Amino acid sequence: MGRYLITGACGHIGNVIVRNLNKEGITPSVLLMPKESDMPLHGLKTEILRGDICDRSFIKDNINEDDTVIHLAGIIDIGGFPEELVKKVNFEGTANITDACCEKGAKKLVYVSTSDIIALSDENAETLKERKDFPEEKMKGAYAESKSKATEYVFENSTKKNLNACVVFPTAIIGPFDYKISEVGQALLNFINYKLLASIDGGYNFVDVRDVANGIISASKIGKSGEGYILSGTKISVTDFIKSMNSATGRFYVPPKFIKGLVLAFADIITKQASKKGTKPIFSRKSIESLSSNCNFSSAKAEEELGFKARDISETVKDSIDWLFDNMPDKICSRAKRERKRYIEKKNK
Repeated sequence: MGRYLITGACGHIGNVIVRNLNKEGITPSVLLMPKESDMPLHGLKTEILRGDICDRSFIKDNINEDDTVIHLAGIIDIGGFPEELVKKVNFEGTANITDACCEKGAKKLVYVSTSDIIALSDENAETLKERKDFPEEKMKGAYAESKSKATEYVFENSTKKNLNACVVFPTAIIGPFDYKISEVGQALLNFINYKLLASIDGGYNFVDVRDVANGIISASKIGKSGEGYILSGTKISVTDFIKSMNSATGRFYVPPKFIKGLVLAFADIITKQASKKGTKPIFSRKSIESLSSNCNFSSAKAEEELGFKARDISETVKDSIDWLFDNMPDKICSRAKRERKRYIEKKNK
């Protein structure tokens, strides 16, 4: 029958995929970095393998014939990593995985790319749909450059070497089980703690991590080789997103709105300070620019071929905030937890 092998399993999407596979009675093998904490996988059934995706011989030794490989591992560059490292991990690591799948005769490879490279390629498109080529001159920054190059490499090998591989393109991920606190998770946490000090006009397409995990598992089973699938959710404005967070917390807090240029002027400073503290920035240049980019993604293909379905964003925001309250230490959001306790008591009377 083969096995599931997952890279980046401790990440937001990865640990949810493991949870979903466990529900199906599957114990996946997970590839973690040598010193990486496996805390997000505690209580789950896995076989842990430790090594580096940039170590070509290690990858070759640990991918077997008939494996279904879900490749998630990578660096989401928000300004805290050297460009060369981002390119090495995102492209060379993916090339190592792809080459090993070809050599060993893996059953299936699902590569988790990003919708960012589609948006950059078709900035003026009325509706953003799947594509297989990504103009190099349009890719901005090491992250987009490396992810587009890696995505093209997977597509090329599915054609030239008959590798059974498909690619998924999730939009901005949000949802529970965010143990490492993603940038979106940090924004929710900042809102909870009254530290989201500014907002701007704009919006983006957010998709629930649980729906993305379902879509990826479906792609591993029935996704067509050589095809890409956009996994998108709801396009929501910053203003409506704040309203949704207020509804989930039972309070009314609206950060002052600033013009984009002013926030951008401070974004790099904020990112550097957050990097020194080992936290995610309140705003990064990438996130600010994304809020004013084209995000009219269509998931019609994934819905038709994979049975993909995205839930309502209000449900996701509520579940995300509930998860943060239940899982973050009291010292991180003590005031918010006291307020929430009073809100729930009042609501239940």
